[in-house]
Amino acid sequence: MSRKIPTILFALGLITTGLLAHTATAMTPSARTMNLLGPNVGVEGYDPVSYWSEGGSKPMQGTIKLTYNHAGVNYRFVNEKNLETFKMSPERFLPQYGGYCAWAIGAINQRVDVNPNHYVIRDGKLYLFFSDANIVTHDFWKKDTVALIEKGDAAYGKLLAE
Repeated sequence: MSRKIPTILFALGLITTGLLAHTATAMTPSARTMNLLGPNVGVEGYDPVSYWSEGGSKPMQGTIKLTYNHAGVNYRFVNEKNLETFKMSPERFLPQYGGYCAWAIGAINQRVDVNPNHYVIRDGKLYLFFSDANIVTHDFWKKDTVALIEKGDAAYGKLLAE
């Protein structure tokens, strides 16, 4: 009996480790849960660092010559400095909800493409929005930001867990 206990504990440890690994993997954004342009290009080809003060605080389209793959998604950059900044802390610069429209995820639980020029940085997070000639969803989002962030976080969390 005493020999069986370590074996049982070892087996339980393997099962628990496997479940934790599965949970961590399921909660990590992947190409399946992100808004991508063409061949797995994130942020519609825009430089994710360019939105932030380190990158100039103005969204700029990156170049294919400066492409970096992070978690199966290709990100493009306007210069080497932004690329190196991203490499040091990629999660900091990635848009919320896989780059889908923050209003649509929170308000109607739908994945909607964005216009990368319509964005907000709030509480250290980048949110992107859909827009066309008739509508800018950021205008709707501003009216109930806190609730839409809570709903968006929950909706995108469920998508990641699928």
